[in-house]
Amino acid sequence: MNEGTAGRTVLQSWLFHQWRETVSPWLQTHRWTIVGTMWLLALTLGYVGFTRYMISEGMKRSHLDLFYMTLQLFTMESGAVPGSVNWELEAARLLAPATTLYTVWQAVAVIFSEQLQRLRVCFYSDHVVICGLGRRGMLLARAFRERGRRVVAIEQDYENDRIAQCRRHGAVVLVGNACDSSVLREARVQKARHVIALCSDDGVNAEIAVDTRRLVQARRGRPLTCIVQIVDARLLDLLKGQEVEMSEAESFRLEFFNVYERGAHSILTEFPPVTEETSTAPHVLVIGIGRMGQAIVTHVARRWRSHHRAGKGRILVTMIDREANDKLEYLKIEFPLLEKVCDLRACHMDVNSPRFHRGDFLTASENQSAVSTVYICLDNDSRAMAAALTILKRSRSKNMPVIVRLSHEGGLAALFKDVNRTNEGLGMLKPFGLLERTCTPEQVLGGTHETLARATHQEYLLLKHMANKSTNEDRFAVPWPDLPRDLKDAFRRHADHVCHKITAAACTLQPLTNWDAELFQFSSEEIETLARMEHEHHSEEALYAGGAYIPANGHLETGTNPASMSWDDCPEHAKEAYRDVIRRLPAFLAKVDFQISRLA
Repeated sequence: MNEGTAGRTVLQSWLFHQWRETVSPWLQTHRWTIVGTMWLLALTLGYVGFTRYMISEGMKRSHLDLFYMTLQLFTMESGAVPGSVNWELEAARLLAPATTLYTVWQAVAVIFSEQLQRLRVCFYSDHVVICGLGRRGMLLARAFRERGRRVVAIEQDYENDRIAQCRRHGAVVLVGNACDSSVLREARVQKARHVIALCSDDGVNAEIAVDTRRLVQARRGRPLTCIVQIVDARLLDLLKGQEVEMSEAESFRLEFFNVYERGAHSILTEFPPVTEETSTAPHVLVIGIGRMGQAIVTHVARRWRSHHRAGKGRILVTMIDREANDKLEYLKIEFPLLEKVCDLRACHMDVNSPRFHRGDFLTASENQSAVSTVYICLDNDSRAMAAALTILKRSRSKNMPVIVRLSHEGGLAALFKDVNRTNEGLGMLKPFGLLERTCTPEQVLGGTHETLARATHQEYLLLKHMANKSTNEDRFAVPWPDLPRDLKDAFRRHADHVCHKITAAACTLQPLTNWDAELFQFSSEEIETLARMEHEHHSEEALYAGGAYIPANGHLETGTNPASMSWDDCPEHAKEAYRDVIRRLPAFLAKVDFQISRLA
């Protein structure tokens, strides 16, 4: 793209943004004021114009006649007069019918707005359907529109204020029940690229997924991805293991989304307590051991174990909660290796208690170091901020970050960000707006299938590098965002096939709880069977570019194309490359928080 084209693109984006964010909302708010002003101006100009015209032509007309002729301008019945026309009448002859047309259009838009919305959808394809216009749905709809995607939202409550907001951002909103198959058909889910169910009830979201799956059974080409929000933590754990197995690669992919699970990943990515440079075992304090607090504890432990398997000691984790002991026992049951990695301490304590306000748990003692990082994951924003201020007041360290999970980035989060700029004492207070950080297209669409696809691509790049292969002419060897869409879909189909191989080995895919899962081994017979399946899959998909075999190209000679051969005719070094892919599969899945378990 040359500089001139890039400049025009930037200007167009800026103009579109200004129109959507400034001009269009202003016009919507003041449209009837504009209509009234246009009528008044047209009447005034018409009356003055006709008065001057009659005087210039030597004709006398009453005031009532002049007013009547002015009214006829709006229906284009009185403006065609002979002779010279003054500028007032000329302007009125153009403005009056334009005012009539604008008024009629606005009235039609108000009366038939719902019908016009449904008409627009008839021409949509490859769009996003969002079911439920709560705060999360609204954030997502706006984010997709900012990225230029077509959005259809379904909301049952016609009094929901977010319907008008969503439409102002250019999305189509259908008022109806998303569990009704006819409403889903009107939203054209058969032609959509993504369906996202964000209703507050898990059962409703599951029903939407079932109906959507039935509607797209006859779909051909690129499969539809259905993302289902599951709020209940235990239900999510049960469903995650079945996520890949319940999808049909040909027409339907199913993903599950939980804002707290994604929030834990995001908060640790932005504010990590453990990095590869960390040399000594840190002391992490987690206040509030709900779903997000538990996820933070387990992910911190895994990162420490991954970066420092031996010789650095155990990481110290202090957990403060009103039910800390019970929640600690639950974590020990779910993650058997947790105690081997962490020195866990549960403090049965309320953040409003005098014991918490004394802050004795922050300081170093004979057997433990001082707290180095604090994560506050309370459900109430006010209580979370009060706890954070108490921690900062009692802490003796000026370098201890206090990360506070808040529901959104407005309100208290915005207030304390402003205070941080002027108060150095609050510089280590880090508000984290949960909804804004997790309800983004990248987070919501980054489910299991997408994660596996990206990890498969990353594995391909790693093998290329290990084999010292040139990537200059390799279409696959580019960063994921730069991959053409058809190549991304190729990696997605390859990720879908992972489950088929695991099922063929009488195993199942489950969320990672055993941190030694990468040590899982297939038998030699299983490796041979799965390697053959791998070869057959890639022969069908034709995932080759310039003779390079995607998952194991580093082991193949230039120009070798085993996809064109039967398994029996493949050279031994090619077969070994396929077998090596299967051997690495447990470690590959462990990187994306999944493990292989044998069926009983």
